[in-house]
Amino acid sequence: MQVNTAEPRSLLLVGFAREGQASLRYFSKYSPTTDVYVCDEQKILADLSGVKNHFEGPEYLERAAKRDYDLILRSPGIPPEKVQAFFPNTKVITATGFFLENAPGTLIAVTGTKGKSTTTSLIAHIFAADRNDVRLVGNIGKPALDFLVDADAETVFVCELSSFQLEDSTRSPQTAVLLPIVPEHLDHHGSFEKYCKAKATIFLFQKPSDFLVVDPRNVALSHRASHGTVVDVHKRCRWEGTTLLVDGESMGFSSHQLQLFGKGACDNVCYAVVTALLHNISLNKILKALETFEPLPHRLEIVATKKNVTYINDSLCTVPEAMINALESFPERVSVLIAGGHDRGVPYEILGAALARANLTLLLLFHGAGERIAAVATLAGVSCPVLFVESMQQAVTLAQQYAPSGTTVLLSPAASSFGIFKDYADRGDQFRKAVEQLEQ
Repeated sequence: MQVNTAEPRSLLLVGFAREGQASLRYFSKYSPTTDVYVCDEQKILADLSGVKNHFEGPEYLERAAKRDYDLILRSPGIPPEKVQAFFPNTKVITATGFFLENAPGTLIAVTGTKGKSTTTSLIAHIFAADRNDVRLVGNIGKPALDFLVDADAETVFVCELSSFQLEDSTRSPQTAVLLPIVPEHLDHHGSFEKYCKAKATIFLFQKPSDFLVVDPRNVALSHRASHGTVVDVHKRCRWEGTTLLVDGESMGFSSHQLQLFGKGACDNVCYAVVTALLHNISLNKILKALETFEPLPHRLEIVATKKNVTYINDSLCTVPEAMINALESFPERVSVLIAGGHDRGVPYEILGAALARANLTLLLLFHGAGERIAAVATLAGVSCPVLFVESMQQAVTLAQQYAPSGTTVLLSPAASSFGIFKDYADRGDQFRKAVEQLEQ
């Protein structure tokens, strides 16, 4: 395929982890005349074949800035203003931003605070029942640029986009799906307002013929102007009890037919259904696809039942709102809650009522956000023991000791995984492994 933007004569990749390496592969194949430079704060251990020069160490940006570049692709975790400070006159975007600018075919993108991965995967699952070339892109699998290979006008891209990827994006999708937004990543963005502005970039560059699927009460709408056609998700699709309604009519479809759990997941279904309808997929295909969609790992995932105690992995829960959803998602009483982790400064006060209602027998907390959750629990009158743990193995062992038969042990951290875990997947995998090692 041909890139839509002019091929840069020189390109700097800021950060050379998985996404940076995918960018190098892409430009080596599709723009072989581009001189590629790489810089990273850490020592670069990856293969540098095809790289013109590289800069590493604490002063990596300062060293890279001694020459000019036509384009800079930054790793999503590196704030754009940090890079732009060294290159004020050069275009800086993420590889995902470059992907958005150059993707042919139909582009559908999803953002929000929680539910992005499930909603994106569900939309792709529905579209796969109707279209021949559907590609699920984003924070779910391989880097975005890998998906451009052999794409054409018939390709449907369904993309999950984070605030990190959106904040300096310059193209919006034909269909943008904006899920609810609550405070997160405040350590990166600096304020909730800036976080909302980054999220709202998903529709900032839309045309009137494009669609924005959203609850009009979404706070991001107050930070950016939408030029697309705004579609009120709940006017087109909603649940009345356990029954799915589309355009006010019952579909004869129950939430019990889903393999998903919780109100949050049911809301995600509404966004996916409306998106599919906007692209003229039949209701019959949509409903059949809903029934066959399987939950993603680390999202209210039932790991096992040991000694009549059910263990649930909700490691992707990184904000209080997601924990509340988890606590309310299962009919069994949650007796032991494992929470806490890296503190990113989000407010935890809203957890009080949910923790009090849960009637826990034990609250297990990782340090950092754990101290703040413990304080909220105390103010809410939670009377169960509160213990701090140093490892997932310790947490699961204690959970087994305290969980009465017939109850549930829930890992729902409401905090980032950084610290003793590599990421949320590592945290969930360690939980699963520890549970599997328990006696039956």
